[in-house]
Amino acid sequence: MQSDRRDRAAGLLGHGAGPTGREGKTAMDSRRAAALLALLAGAACAHAPRGEIVRPVAAVRCDEALETLRLHPTPPPPADGLRQVVTTPLSWAAIGAGYTVDVAALGVLAGGASVTLCLPLLLLEASVGGRGELSAECVKGVATAVVEAVPLPGLGHGLRSATRSWRCPDLERRAAEARAVAGCFAGRGGPGDREAAEALLRPLTAREVDRCVPPRHREEVRRALEELTPPAAAPPPSEAPTLTL
Repeated sequence: MQSDRRDRAAGLLGHGAGPTGREGKTAMDSRRAAALLALLAGAACAHAPRGEIVRPVAAVRCDEALETLRLHPTPPPPADGLRQVVTTPLSWAAIGAGYTVDVAALGVLAGGASVTLCLPLLLLEASVGGRGELSAECVKGVATAVVEAVPLPGLGHGLRSATRSWRCPDLERRAAEARAVAGCFAGRGGPGDREAAEALLRPLTAREVDRCVPPRHREEVRRALEELTPPAAAPPPSEAPTLTL
């Protein structure tokens, strides 16, 4: 039964097993219940957990809520697809422009350093009727050294991070529902419930998902996983050596 529940929880992002039908009668502790109610009440209407998730969670029918998530995965907001069609190209355009500015700025810096450092050699070659070969080597060497030693200004990287949400799907409701059902299992505390809660929360920490999860959910998920992790067993005390006099 515990294995079935874990499989169903872990399968919410892909595959899942059938329900167990077990409903616990143990009430959630007050701290978890308060946190859960705050989560459900504080979410905006467009991102609030669905009623078919809220009702069984409130009644501590965790398996029913889990089965709903398995059969009817959290849908994205209606306008999210259209938003991504518009904002994703804008994000990449901004990133490209940022890196272009970075490269241009680095080029100006390298060119300025080359002229400043190589100008005396250029004037010397001109005064003796040289062909400018030494000056050209100087300019090339200085420019190469500047490019290798000086990092890009970072505008492109900064825009990549700043516009990440433009490229992300809206995971607000998905994270809220996963947290709500996981909180139900964690609060009920029956056999296998901790594993079921962890299986619901762990996928939200995957790299490609974590970066798109809203910060407030991200921190709550990590905190919940820390609470679900059993404390490490203390090592057995080592016996002190016996001294023989």
